[in-house]
Amino acid sequence: ISSALPVFGKLFVENNSIITISSSPTVQSQVVIAEGSTLKTISGTTYCKLNMLSGSSVVVNGTIDVQNSAGLSCASCNSTTGAVFNFAGTPNISFGLNSLIQYAKAGSQNIQPYNYQNLEISGGTTKAIISTGGISTMAYVSGKLSVLAGTTLITADLLTMRSDVNGTSRIGVSAGLISGNVTIERYISQRKAWRLLAMPTQHNLQTIN
Repeated sequence: ISSALPVFGKLFVENNSIITISSSPTVQSQVVIAEGSTLKTISGTTYCKLNMLSGSSVVVNGTIDVQNSAGLSCASCNSTTGAVFNFAGTPNISFGLNSLIQYAKAGSQNIQPYNYQNLEISGGTTKAIISTGGISTMAYVSGKLSVLAGTTLITADLLTMRSDVNGTSRIGVSAGLISGNVTIERYISQRKAWRLLAMPTQHNLQTIN
């Protein structure tokens, strides 16, 4: 999508398509990214974002390739620091079970606090979780987190790996680094039984609470 300032009522990305945003279109109601499809932005483009009007929302069942330094979303951000989704009101993004968010810019990026399903961090240098621009002050991962080679994820103690009755999240094979505290949940059912609690990582400061 490269025309100057298009306006969409609703925008659907589907049929295993790849849509690249290289301008600054406006969406009045909703963006839906279907499973198997990808929405991406162009790295280094100032106006590379979607302006989401008040009350609008985003539903992600596919992939978003985030190339904006400001990250995935923000509230009323300006043209020079715009994230992929520039919400006029409170950011509203939901993630399906097979959704994947890739923070892949070749440079530093902000990572907004959302309830992610699958999260992939790449592109080198550092990517930092911040407490603003999302729907809470903590970032959660319910599926898989991967940090690729040459990249450092700074958690700022704002990352939780989720575990509940529906499943337990995991950190995939990662050649990158994770800096900062990570809260790892482990769901325990109400059935009475002995359980062995252990950690899949090694660090001399790990604790079980």
